Amino acid sequence: MNAMAQPLDKLPALDPSEDYYRLRREGIGHIQDAGSAQWTDYNIHDPGITILEALCYAVTDAGYRIGWRIEDILAPAVPSADPSQPYPDQAFFTAREILTVNPVTPNDLRRALIDLPGVHDAWVLCKTCACEVSYWAYCDLQGQLVLQYAQPASPPNPATEVWALGLYETLLELDDDPELGDLNDRMIVYQTVHHDGGGAHPVIMEMRFPDLSLIDGDAWKTFLEDDADFGDPPAFTVELLRLGATKSFDVFGLPNPADRDAYLRKLWNGVFYVSLRIQPGGGTPIDIENAALRVFADTAVRDTTTADDWRTLFTDTSPSGFVLRYRRKAKATAAAVAGAKAALQQCRNLGEDSCLIAGAGVDDVAVCADVEVRADADIEYVQAAIWFALEQYMT
Repeated sequence: MNAMAQPLDKLPALDPSEDYYRLRREGIGHIQDAGSAQWTDYNIHDPGITILEALCYAVTDAGYRIGWRIEDILAPAVPSADPSQPYPDQAFFTAREILTVNPVTPNDLRRALIDLPGVHDAWVLCKTCACEVSYWAYCDLQGQLVLQYAQPASPPNPATEVWALGLYETLLELDDDPELGDLNDRMIVYQTVHHDGGGAHPVIMEMRFPDLSLIDGDAWKTFLEDDADFGDPPAFTVELLRLGATKSFDVFGLPNPADRDAYLRKLWNGVFYVSLRIQPGGGTPIDIENAALRVFADTAVRDTTTADDWRTLFTDTSPSGFVLRYRRKAKATAAAVAGAKAALQQCRNLGEDSCLIAGAGVDDVAVCADVEVRADADIEYVQAAIWFALEQYMT
C-alpha cells in the first residue's frame, strides 16, 4: 500500500522576504512615518504604491529563489534538445554566463579553446613582431607621423620599422579521432592480414604525407573542398609516380619485374619514399611528393609481396585507400582549426587579433642504442626502465 502523501499547508509560515503582504504593510508603514503630512493616498491607484508593490514583488521573488536547495540552483537536472541551453528552466544564470566575459589574457584564450570539441590543448603566444607585413614610421617636414607599408626611399627624417601590437599566435593540439587516429600528424596507418599456408601474418604500413598546404596552397584547397571529385563513387584517379628507398630513385624504372621485387625485399625494413599524382575528374593534377613509408611485417609477407602489389595498394581510390583516408583526416583537422578560428573571432577584443591559428604538429623522435647488460640482468625490466627514462626526458 502506498504511503499517504503529505498534505499541503494552506497557510504556510513564510519568511519575511517571501511574505508579499507583510512587506507591503511594512512599506506603507514606513511611508506614513516618513511623509504622512505630504502623502495621504495609500490606495492601489497611487503611482507610489504601484512602485512599492513592484519592489515588494521583486524582494519576494529573490527570497523564494534563495530558498531553493543549492544543488537545484547550480545544476538542476533538466534535459534540453537545444545544446546551447542545457538548463532552459534554470532560475539563475549559470556560472559560465554570469562569471565570465570575453577572454582577456592568453590563459583566458587558452581556456576558451580547450573547451571546444576536438581541441585537447592550446598554446596562445603574444606576437612581438609582425606576422606578414610591418610598417615604417617617420615624421614629415611638418612634424606629422607617417605610416606606410614599404620602406621609404628618402624620408625627411629617419624611418623606424614598427608593427601592430595585440597579435596572437595560436597552436592547437587536437584530440584523437576514433577512426582517423591522431589528428596532429599526417600519418595514415594501413593494417591488414596476409594469409598463406603458414597461417596469418599481420601487416602494418605507415605513410607520412608531406604538408601539401605549405607546398601548393591551391592544390591543397582543391584537395579538401572538391567533394564532387572525391565523393562516392570517386571521380578521380591516382598514379604512382615514383617508389624507392631514396627520393630520386624509382623502382619501376628497372625493366625486369624480378629486379623490382628483389629491390623492395632487400630494403624491406628501411624507409621508402612514395610520390603520387591525384587527378580529379575535371581539375588540375595534385602531386604528393615523397611521402615517407615504413612497413612492419615478417619475412613471409616480404617474400611474397611484389612491386605490382604495392602499386595497386597506393593507387587505390576506395574509401579504405591511402588517399581518401588522408583526405578525411585532413578535413577533420581543418574543421577543428576552423572551429577554433571562429571561437577566437567571436570573443576577439578591440585592438586584438589572431594572425596564426594552426595545429602544433608532431615531431617524431627516434632513439637508437646498443645496451650491454650483466649476465644476471632482467632484460624486460631493463628495457622497461629505459623506456620510462626516455619518456620522462621527452616530456
